[in-house]
Amino acid sequence: MAYPFRVERRSPIRTQAAGLAPQSPAQQQLTDYIIRLIKLIPTEIVGLYLTVRGFWKGSGTSGESLDRTFLTSWPLVCMVLVILSRAWGTRRADGAWETLQWVPIGIATVSFVIWIYAVGDTVLGFEVTPPAVSTAIVLWMFIVPYVYTGDR
Repeated sequence: MAYPFRVERRSPIRTQAAGLAPQSPAQQQLTDYIIRLIKLIPTEIVGLYLTVRGFWKGSGTSGESLDRTFLTSWPLVCMVLVILSRAWGTRRADGAWETLQWVPIGIATVSFVIWIYAVGDTVLGFEVTPPAVSTAIVLWMFIVPYVYTGDR
């Protein structure tokens, strides 16, 4: 089984063995960059976070302290889910847990935290200004996949 979040450098030999059409070097670099960008942003957990948060905030419950407790702990719960899902999804095809890719797990976790701040929420009560969040999104989301090219 191929694990969906594993980030690897693709060689032309591996691309040909997979039956993919040959690409020019520039096309291959762009394709590899887009694949890394998609794999390093934990969209499945961001979607879960936003959905549950939307239901919880929109529920109109009268227990304000319960709301505050939940909305404070929900980002932490989702951070754990990011780590677990990425740990499962970055193993090699043989499924060995020793083959986890810790760098992509860390990148995905930081990406998730940036998205929490981007929607106006906080983590452990720490607040970040909107310009800092905007800058972090640009720098982290688009430069990190360019710099981190995966395992061989």
